[in-house]
Amino acid sequence: MTALPERFSLVGKCAVVTGASRGLGVTLCEVLSQAGADIVAVARDESLLTETQAIVTKNGRRCLPIAADLLDAAAADRVKERIQSEVGSPTILVNNAGMTIPKLLVDQTVEEWDAILNLNLRAPWLMARALAPGMMAAGGGKIINISSMTSSVALTEHGAYLASKAGLNGLTKVMTAEWGPIIFRPMPSAPRLSGLRWANASGARETSSSALSKKSLPGASRRPKRLSIWCFISLLLPPAWSMDRRSSSMVVTRLSKRRSRGF
Repeated sequence: MTALPERFSLVGKCAVVTGASRGLGVTLCEVLSQAGADIVAVARDESLLTETQAIVTKNGRRCLPIAADLLDAAAADRVKERIQSEVGSPTILVNNAGMTIPKLLVDQTVEEWDAILNLNLRAPWLMARALAPGMMAAGGGKIINISSMTSSVALTEHGAYLASKAGLNGLTKVMTAEWGPIIFRPMPSAPRLSGLRWANASGARETSSSALSKKSLPGASRRPKRLSIWCFISLLLPPAWSMDRRSSSMVVTRLSKRRSRGF
């Protein structure tokens, strides 16, 4: 991967990434560490964080792996305590952990619905609630909630997932209203689903496929491009231009007591 230019430097910053053991989470840790940030990699199974830790270390940055099941409401506070005791207050939080259990609405169980909403929507709130006060006390930071283009389209067999991502968009707006100005960055598309791996409620790994697009209403979704490292890192920079918010697949909240530009 080509070295990032100096203006994208995150040297001296610490980024917390949830869902860091597979798929997009590993890529996010790689990109952030390549830009100079130390990483706190959070995932349910610490043994699966070996690859992530090796990638971050290879980029010359520190990586603190933390095993935490974010389906547990108390996990966020335990993660915060571990971070504070070992690295201090982070500058960046990336709420990436997520799951889906493809089923028609009439077949989805209450337990499955609750698991999807708890990981995709409740966990980002709990992680932000735990870490935001420390960020603001330290002078500011960034929270990135990984959303999805499917939050605004009809995708059969993914009712709970769509509801969770639409809720995450709304939650981020409230974070913005309460904690600071919001930043939208040019994002040509949502992170690509094809080839990424996630865990279902039982912990088994599942791989997405192009079949997902076939479940949506005609014309409701197009195959997105792969996440650009430049676009992602640009989310962490001070705002330089405005944009049509409908084109953004990630919503970022900047935390700052002084509402200053940048960190």
